Amino acid sequence: LFAVVVPLKEISAPSRLLMVETILVAVGIVALICMLGIRICKRIINVAYTDVMTGAKNKTAYEETVEVINQEIRDKTARFALIMFDINNLKQTNDTYGHAQGDQLIITAANLMQQVFGQNNVFRIGGDEFAVLLRYGAADLFQEKLLEFAHKLDKLNQEEDFVWGNIKVARGATLYDCRTDAVYGDVFRRADTLM
Repeated sequence: LFAVVVPLKEISAPSRLLMVETILVAVGIVALICMLGIRICKRIINVAYTDVMTGAKNKTAYEETVEVINQEIRDKTARFALIMFDINNLKQTNDTYGHAQGDQLIITAANLMQQVFGQNNVFRIGGDEFAVLLRYGAADLFQEKLLEFAHKLDKLNQEEDFVWGNIKVARGATLYDCRTDAVYGDVFRRADTLM
């Protein structure tokens, strides 16, 4: 009788290799699923906080930002400027040229606001009302940004022949003042009055 002796290590090596490969594939699949899940969640959050028509942030995003600012006011760390915008003649445009043209008026004005102030700073808070929040260091530039907006709006009106005529936008802007503003609403009322 003959006996063949093979070390156990050699017999189990292929199964160990298969197990390691299986674990690596499983880890890769889990990582891929996690990455896709993160992308999907980011997309859902983006949709939840974005105005579909203009691409600006929506009222929900605005209200949450206001909550954060109110906490910063309580913590004495707030620093921001608020610019309120109201697009003029929207009802007249809708009544005369139709709602598609009224929507185009809103989109065109919103695009200009986002171009000047940055997409993350522009919030559509009503049909034709927008708020721009410039925070921290950007707050110091609000006057310059307003002048840039006025210049680009004039240029746009000169270059384009809109069916509704020139785009006219009422605006009011103010800077948060820690000595007089107890809550965000104080700044909002002042900007709204200036508009």
